[in-house]
Amino acid sequence: MEYIPGMAVIPFASYYAPNEWWLKRLGRDKEFENYVQLARDIRQLPDYHGDDFCWATREYGRISQTSERYGNNGVWNGLRANQHICATLQFLQLEDDGDNVSIDDIF
Repeated sequence: MEYIPGMAVIPFASYYAPNEWWLKRLGRDKEFENYVQLARDIRQLPDYHGDDFCWATREYGRISQTSERYGNNGVWNGLRANQHICATLQFLQLEDDGDNVSIDDIF
C-alpha cells in the first residue's frame, strides 16, 4: 500500500520467532516517539533473540535504552524485514533437536 496524503501513520512493530509472530500498534497518527516503548516491549518477549542477534535487535536495544533516533514507519519496516530474515535463516540452519517445530510452522 502506498502512502495517501491524510492517511494516519500509526507506529507499528512486529517480531518473528518460529512459533510466534508478534504485532503491535501503539499511539496515534505520527506519534513516532512510541517506538521507544515498542522497542522495550519487543525486548521483553519470551522468544527475543537478544540484542546482539542482528542489526534490528541491536537497534531495539539502543532505542529502548537511549530514546534517541527511534525512526518512523519506514525505518521500522527495515528493522522488521532484517529481524525476520535473520530469524528465518537461523531456524533453517538448526538441526532437529526434537522440539516439534517443523519447516511448515514458519510458512
